[in-house]
Amino acid sequence: MKKLFLISLMNMDLNLQNTTRSVSNIGTNTTKPDMNYKLTSTDYDELYPYVSPDEIKEEFGNMSKTARWIQSYYKKRGLKPWSCAIRELIQKTYDVADVEVNEHQWLGFVYETLAQERMEKKRIIWDRAKQYEELF
Repeated sequence: MKKLFLISLMNMDLNLQNTTRSVSNIGTNTTKPDMNYKLTSTDYDELYPYVSPDEIKEEFGNMSKTARWIQSYYKKRGLKPWSCAIRELIQKTYDVADVEVNEHQWLGFVYETLAQERMEKKRIIWDRAKQYEELF
């Protein structure tokens, strides 16, 4: 129960605008479309703030733009730098912290929840990339 509440708090706090997902090169190219999936703005939005720009580039390689580009993208969207956003997110979890759990245990719970969310977000995007590449 605490985990679901914590995750919903984290997701509510992001205040990301809904974006429509578009895949470049489909229907716009008369030659063979690019068979390699490229991360979209929706992908980058879903990863924020759970995965840092450097981690995104490392995880997705050629499917991703550079870490610097990702940082610039987030800035243009009015989002805080990743390190500030994740720090604030962790700090805000103290507002709902269980008073019967000491700080060390609570932080462990928060980090574990963030790690699970990070893995889930990356899995969703890998699944999306696999589906895209299976089409071609």
